[in-house]
Amino acid sequence: MASLDRMELTAAARPVAGVRVADRARAGLLLAGIAACYVAVIAVRPLVAPDEFRYAEVPREMIASGDWIAPRIDGLLYFEKPPLGYWLTALSMRAFGENAAAVRLPFALSTLLTAVIVFALARRYGSRTAVAPLAALGLLTSLEVMAVGSSAVLDALFALGTTATIAALFAAIEERPGTARQGWLAVSGAACGAAFLTKGFLAFAIPISVAVPYLVWSRRSGDLLRLPWTPLVVALAIAAPWSAAITRVQPDFWHQFVVNEHLRRFAGSDAQHAAPFWYFVPVVAVGALPWITLLADALRHRVTSAGSPLLRFCVCWFAAPLAMFSASSGKLATYVLPCFAPLFILLADRALALPRERLTRHLGWIAAIGAALGPLAAVVLLALPAGLDAFYAADAWAARVIGAVAALVAGAVAASALRTPDAAWRATAIAGAASLGLVAAAFAFPSGYVPKTPERWLAQHVAPVPEDAIVVADRTFVQAVCWHLRRADVLVLGSEGELRYGLEQPDQTARPITTTLRVRAGSRISSASWRWSIRRARRTLLPVELTPDRTETSGEAVMGVYDPQPRNDAGPSPSASARSDT
Repeated sequence: MASLDRMELTAAARPVAGVRVADRARAGLLLAGIAACYVAVIAVRPLVAPDEFRYAEVPREMIASGDWIAPRIDGLLYFEKPPLGYWLTALSMRAFGENAAAVRLPFALSTLLTAVIVFALARRYGSRTAVAPLAALGLLTSLEVMAVGSSAVLDALFALGTTATIAALFAAIEERPGTARQGWLAVSGAACGAAFLTKGFLAFAIPISVAVPYLVWSRRSGDLLRLPWTPLVVALAIAAPWSAAITRVQPDFWHQFVVNEHLRRFAGSDAQHAAPFWYFVPVVAVGALPWITLLADALRHRVTSAGSPLLRFCVCWFAAPLAMFSASSGKLATYVLPCFAPLFILLADRALALPRERLTRHLGWIAAIGAALGPLAAVVLLALPAGLDAFYAADAWAARVIGAVAALVAGAVAASALRTPDAAWRATAIAGAASLGLVAAAFAFPSGYVPKTPERWLAQHVAPVPEDAIVVADRTFVQAVCWHLRRADVLVLGSEGELRYGLEQPDQTARPITTTLRVRAGSRISSASWRWSIRRARRTLLPVELTPDRTETSGEAVMGVYDPQPRNDAGPSPSASARSDT
């Protein structure tokens, strides 16, 4: 009889086990499909000025010059960030060529690896097995993570470093004293060192801001004195070689990097990108779409997180860095990206704690909105209402059609979620639709807006340029012109922007020029055989001491080609006007 009971229980369990295997397989295939979408779209969208050209040009110049210690752009010292992101991009370009896909690949892979860490952390320490795939899927298909993760900006790599640092630190906290704990602490320190080499001292500040309140909350304050030494030593060992090398070759680096790029950005009255304290609240709300909408139901349901160490840790992980970023004077939407990993673990856990019918109904609303947005986006792309046509090149119709088709397919996938009341299938369909939306957005990106996507326009109008030509560009285009022409000697017209520090160096006094061609001593502008000037019409004016032999305009972009006659080396007349008819 007992044997029969065991046989009946085993037979009854087989369908359940089969369902779980099917769910895992479906989640695995979906994660693989989303990863494929990330990798596929990084070559489709043109590089965007100025950020993506900056993070393409600095590695290109490292390869060209052989100097992998001191970052430079346009041949000028550029001390805003340490070199790890540049190194990885340079290695990618060496392997796959100097193109948009190679520039973005390290950051797309960083985003995928961040999701892997979130999956592993939630799988090992979460209270429900379904939290892990839902958290990873939600993270990869949230609006800000998709936008940043498919772009060449350092925030995705930094988010990977901080996520690995903090996740390994939590694993160490959960381990008993011994070899395993020390191993996790060493992993945490190595990731922290890598994060420092990506964006600087925030790599130390963020984990500290998380660990201290968590250990105090957990009544383990004694660990504050026991845990930090191994990760600190390992992190310093990772950061020390380059730190010593940059100190030796560029002693002024640390003053510029610490004072201007850290202290003034955090507390300076004239901080770059100043914003109010509450700035990141709407950023997180919009950036975590569509999944953030689950938060309201979860809060109304009053599900407590006090019983789970991982959830308590994630509360500290999300709230403490968010408060620190909010206290900073300078703010950008991408700064808050390290907070998204704990946010999606919390969202996934709280969503799965809701009554099943309530969760299914809410996911249905999300799917319905996605099903409506797909056809709407396709109509906009194909019809291009008045005002939008200026953002697309005349021959970009094929990309728009592909984007419209991808948007329609994304809408159809979202609509398929409404055919079943199964919450897991609805979440899967929403994630699939979002990843297809990423593909649609890549093909539909407005490549005709020259100030932001100038590479196509430059390829049409600014090639070839003789090697002895002197090229002038304003700060809107200087990074893109350097990248396009593969040059590091472009003169800077008008205001210097982020190149100011490099232009202020004693050996660069001839690089900046004014709109009236008044140049500093030593400039080669008066002896040039050719001059090319590329600028944004609303920001600066073309040099006017010479009349362009040819001009090209597109929206806000103007290019002038000069073949000057010999003139007096004494320079332009002081009464010359700074305005150009072109």
